[in-house]
Amino acid sequence: MKNNAESKSLRFLYRSLIQLCQKQSPTAQGYVLFLIISVSIALSGLLIAYALLAKVHSISMKSSADSNNGFYAAEAALNVRAEQLRSIFIDYRKPTGTPPSTLSACMDADTSNDGTGDYSCQAQTFAAANSASDSLSAYSYVVSNNAQSGGTDQPTTGTVPPGESFQNLNMLEYRYSINTVAKKTNSPTDQVTAMTGMVLKSRLIPMFQFAAFYLNDLEILPGADMNLSGPIHTNSNLYLGANTLLSINSQVTVSKNLYNSRKNDGSTYPNGRVRIKTPTQTTTPFAALLQGGTGSTAETTNPMNPNLIAATWFSQIKLGVDALSIPDAGILDLNGDYYQKADLRINYTPAPTNNNSGSTNATSPDPATVPFAITSIRRTSSGTVTSSIALTEGELRSLRQPVLVSQALSGTNIADANYRLCTVATAVNPGAGITLTGTQKTAIVNALNVAIVSQTTPLAYDSSNPAFSATKET
Repeated sequence: MKNNAESKSLRFLYRSLIQLCQKQSPTAQGYVLFLIISVSIALSGLLIAYALLAKVHSISMKSSADSNNGFYAAEAALNVRAEQLRSIFIDYRKPTGTPPSTLSACMDADTSNDGTGDYSCQAQTFAAANSASDSLSAYSYVVSNNAQSGGTDQPTTGTVPPGESFQNLNMLEYRYSINTVAKKTNSPTDQVTAMTGMVLKSRLIPMFQFAAFYLNDLEILPGADMNLSGPIHTNSNLYLGANTLLSINSQVTVSKNLYNSRKNDGSTYPNGRVRIKTPTQTTTPFAALLQGGTGSTAETTNPMNPNLIAATWFSQIKLGVDALSIPDAGILDLNGDYYQKADLRINYTPAPTNNNSGSTNATSPDPATVPFAITSIRRTSSGTVTSSIALTEGELRSLRQPVLVSQALSGTNIADANYRLCTVATAVNPGAGITLTGTQKTAIVNALNVAIVSQTTPLAYDSSNPAFSATKET
């Protein structure tokens, strides 16, 4: 529409000049003709310039659209890859494999250098939005930032920075870089439309550091005064109250809402019954939950106001945090990570035995059988199991017997078992002048080993037991 209007205006101006020329004298007509020619040349130049400008604008608009489309494609591939990594850690695993050798290797048709496993190159194709657009291909791959000497993928140990959720707690942190590129599907690999990247962190925080850690709604309603030291977290709502006083000294993180009331019957508590430490060190380091969370001292069953909570406690109380993934009981079974990654495995094997009966009746449980299996696992630096050593029945029996040292030797540092035996004998009877040869020392050690592993009844750890007392004295 704009081009047609401008063309009509130019034609009208041109006809007007022709009509003006026809009305003039021959001499004047020459000047008017010259003027017409000059104006025509000028107008033609303007038309050409406008056409070039329109073309440049069209190219610029298309380039901008291509750039935006490429960015959105690369970002989409980035988000897909980030979610894949997140799901791996939710399942209590970590990525395995190798990244592609180069970016070009990820984009070319040869798949031999695309990497392997969770780090490998992945491609997504996005259809063209309309006939004037081109289809796009996005490529993504992952690089580990945890590689230590020897190429092992190990986490970084540290503490959560102040101000973040679970601040000041010990953590194991994994870091990964996700890289994505996008280009027109039929374009060469060196004509990239957009590139994006993301650094993803996964933190493993041991749960034993928490004073309270709960999956569902959590209530803390003490009857007597309670000083609660240690972080508190729940993946749901938190209900706080007290008959006298509840003081919380550490960070509180809640996935849903925080209440100054009881859950089951809606009982409320006066202002000051619950107080939580503020991050600023002042003469009054604690603030009352009710007034700080509602701006009023009136009791209420309503949840605390997140904005007022943040203004009063800053990072000390965090509401609406993402729910944490909790390991299920399966992580503790024989196929779980705790067993599979343990270097020392102790299995309870409850065979028909009773080690406390001491019975020798063939129909009774055999006290000689130790109801445990202990295995030591040897691994490479990358975690690969190289061998496993299980304790024999005799070695297991020896673990049930006490290791006794005489009072005379309790303060000495003696590492040689043979020398210890000789010294014990001398300490018991200093005037005997006992001297043992190396062969005699070895024989005594061997005899003791045989005696220990042959003992089928554990020695009772009771000072009133005559056997224990006699052994302890000598």
